[in-house]
Amino acid sequence: MSGFSYMGFHSILENESEEWSCEKSETSTVWILWLDCYEAHKGKVYGIDISDKIISTAKQTLQVEILEGKLHIQKGCVSLLPFENDTFDRLFHCNCFHFWPDLLIACKELYRVLKPNSFMVTTLCIKSIKHAREKGLLQYGPQDHLVFIKTLEKASFKNVMLHTFEENGRKFEAIIAFT
Repeated sequence: MSGFSYMGFHSILENESEEWSCEKSETSTVWILWLDCYEAHKGKVYGIDISDKIISTAKQTLQVEILEGKLHIQKGCVSLLPFENDTFDRLFHCNCFHFWPDLLIACKELYRVLKPNSFMVTTLCIKSIKHAREKGLLQYGPQDHLVFIKTLEKASFKNVMLHTFEENGRKFEAIIAFT
């Protein structure tokens, strides 16, 4: 979890409509390490990554949750997600869209695996992405969050919103998109 706090995001959920509030959900599955929601409705958490090293580290760190059947981690690529259509109620990812080589294909895949009337949250730090781009560290997909927002809309997501948060003096952003 790398020290990231979800308090700011939870405050959005609590202030938005019951249809997508984590605390009010009666749904059963979540995708990508969103453990805070797991306890709220006893669903399952699925995580994927393309990196064997990340998968190995996650499996070691979260072995209790895996053994208890709360968490499933597997190798996968966002351009060809290993899940059926309309599988997930919520989807969460952090600081990764700028590594996707084909943004439109990836966004269509995200949309495909989400159930109708569900949502996706992307967290990022625009300032950090800008700094990494200036140092030449981002070489693959788009680094501009506005390109990502437009691509989500092209992939059929609705009500795509960018929110900015500050917690403990650190500023970060979240992009929320609905199916």
